[in-house]
Amino acid sequence: MAPYLDVLGSDVKSMSDAFYIDICPVSTVDQVLGSIKKAHELGIHVETRTNVIPGKNDTPEELQKIAEWIKDNLGEDSPWHVTKFFPAYQLSHVPETPNAIIDQAAATGKKLA
Repeated sequence: MAPYLDVLGSDVKSMSDAFYIDICPVSTVDQVLGSIKKAHELGIHVETRTNVIPGKNDTPEELQKIAEWIKDNLGEDSPWHVTKFFPAYQLSHVPETPNAIIDQAAATGKKLA
């Protein structure tokens, strides 16, 4: 399909398998990152999104790891969209992401560029 795709919107939710077991049990970190990297290698423009969930993937260390992986594997010009989590469905008990964490993640990404 690569010749027919212009862009891939991908999600890197975490760099931890524990996160995927808890939140997205159908995937592992290696599967997610491997498919994203393969798309990039096939010449598909990749844009990565991380929905920052309080208490799940919102530590500065976690966000730094994601930003570094994107830079190291997709290039420093590859877009990283950091989005705010809003409580819904099975995570309705989790509060929305504070703006300060989104601002911190954005600063982390810019620092690496």
